[in-house]
Amino acid sequence: MSPDLITFLTKILIALAIGVGGYLVAWIVGRLIKSVLVKFISATWAAFLANIVTLGIMLYAIKLILNLTGAAGTFALIVAGFGAAMTMGSDDAAKDFVSGVKLFFLKYYGIDDMVTIAGFTGYVTEITMTNTTLSTTTRDSVIIPNSQVLKHIIINHSKIPGHVVSTVIPIPGEHDREKVMQILQDGAKDFSLRMEDTTPVVTLDDLGIKTSYYKIITVVEEVVLKPSTPAKLRLEMVNALERAGVPVGEAEVVKFVK
Repeated sequence: MSPDLITFLTKILIALAIGVGGYLVAWIVGRLIKSVLVKFISATWAAFLANIVTLGIMLYAIKLILNLTGAAGTFALIVAGFGAAMTMGSDDAAKDFVSGVKLFFLKYYGIDDMVTIAGFTGYVTEITMTNTTLSTTTRDSVIIPNSQVLKHIIINHSKIPGHVVSTVIPIPGEHDREKVMQILQDGAKDFSLRMEDTTPVVTLDDLGIKTSYYKIITVVEEVVLKPSTPAKLRLEMVNALERAGVPVGEAEVVKFVK
């Protein structure tokens, strides 16, 4: 093997060693900076600044490779860059990076916010330059490319406190509708999960053939509505009516005959 080839291969190994070492240093320093900054600023900005530092270290490692290894280092970087582009798609990676910067400054959501993105609902656990990670209520970790985030409608359930919940109560036969609405209004005000400083609404939602339907709408403090909450509201409303001597019926089933 010629001395020139040995020198070339040696420089490639040096370039690879610097690249791997730079990546490890960038990852460790980024984690440390994030853990320190999160004590003084929001987790979202801590992650953003940590990503900037990580990127800076990686760029410095690339500069170091070029300075120390010359053409061999350039060759190694081209091969590594080509491999990364083939794996991730260079165009998509660039879009994800630009979208990540936009997300940090637009502040559509932050760490620990409950959001719905691209049909997935969960708590934001991590925001990087390229991806947003959600922890869903079904205990799944969903990683969404930032470019895809900006292509979809983003619902931030944590921005506005509370969640609207409603239920419909059928009352059969002839009855005092104003009395029923007052009972339901008082019962909704006493609902155990109702958010303070909110006023429930009771409406006569529909009139059936022999049944009147009353709709109760209130606000609870839950970020994401639990499946049991509407049932709990309905149960407490039924109990309030029964205490007042008002019978509760079932929804009518109307059959259409041709």
